[in-house]
Amino acid sequence: MSMLSAAASPFCRPEEDPFLLLESSLKAIERILQLRRGLPLRRTWIEQPYGEEEITILEEEVIPVIQQCLARIDELDERLLAQQELLQRCQLQMACCPGPAGSPHPGIQVVTANPRKASATQLRC
Repeated sequence: MSMLSAAASPFCRPEEDPFLLLESSLKAIERILQLRRGLPLRRTWIEQPYGEEEITILEEEVIPVIQQCLARIDELDERLLAQQELLQRCQLQMACCPGPAGSPHPGIQVVTANPRKASATQLRC
C-alpha cells in the first residue's frame, strides 16, 4: 500500500482505515516470524503453541493471501485516484471554459459500461 495512505487525512484517522490495519498486521506477523525463527509461536487463547507445521502454513499460505489482498486494494485505490484526478481536471476545464447555459459541457462524457454497476461508470474529459 502507498506510504501516502498513512499520512494525515481529512477523510479518516489511520486507525479507522481497515486496510492500514491489515498492512500493519502483515508487517507485524512477518517481523515476529523472523525474530522467532525456529521457535514455537505462542497464542493467547490456547496452551499449545504453533510449531513448524503451523508456521509453514502461515508463511506459505496465509501471508501470500494477505499480500494478494493488499495488492488488489492498491489496484482499487489507484483506479479511484485516477477517477478523482480526471474529475478534478474536468471540473477545472469546465470552470475555465464553460459551455452554453443549461447544457452539459461539450468536453465531458459520462460513459456507463454496465448501468447496474457504479464501478463501470467513467468520465471522459
